[in-house]
Amino acid sequence: KQFTQQTSGTVYFSFLLNVTSLGSLNTTGGYFAGFTQGTTSTFGATVWLKSDGSGGYNIGINPRTTATNTVWSSSKSINQTYFIVIAYQIVSGTTNDIVKLWIDPIPGSIEPTPTHSATNSLTDLTDVSRILIRQDATTTTPFIQMDEFRIGTTWADVTPKETISPTISTLFPTD
Repeated sequence: KQFTQQTSGTVYFSFLLNVTSLGSLNTTGGYFAGFTQGTTSTFGATVWLKSDGSGGYNIGINPRTTATNTVWSSSKSINQTYFIVIAYQIVSGTTNDIVKLWIDPIPGSIEPTPTHSATNSLTDLTDVSRILIRQDATTTTPFIQMDEFRIGTTWADVTPKETISPTISTLFPTD
């Protein structure tokens, strides 16, 4: 999905994630979402999943696409929905852009300290203008449900305050 090209600042995306089955997901894992530089296959802020070896899984964030550079969360449970927020911060200079991952931040709050972050040690993206979602091999992508996908240039763009449904009252006349 293409959006307005960003060459400075921070770009965010968020979504609800539910892994419904690990299938044959291995303990190396793979990435299933991230930002892209223009129309190239140069990816950044890639989101990874891997088996924890005990029936759960880990969520990872990586500045690019090299498995060894992934920073991993603690174990997560299948069939549970998590609110995921990702950021790619374009930093002036080279090999220094920053990626951040939040798991279950409070929507509508100020930007908290990330659950995990990593600084790029490879070539930085020159711009961010597309988001990718992919299904790789069965050993690197489990069964995933995603919803409420948002992209923006501020924390508030991707973590809107929860809305409360109004309560409907019915008044009955009394005799």
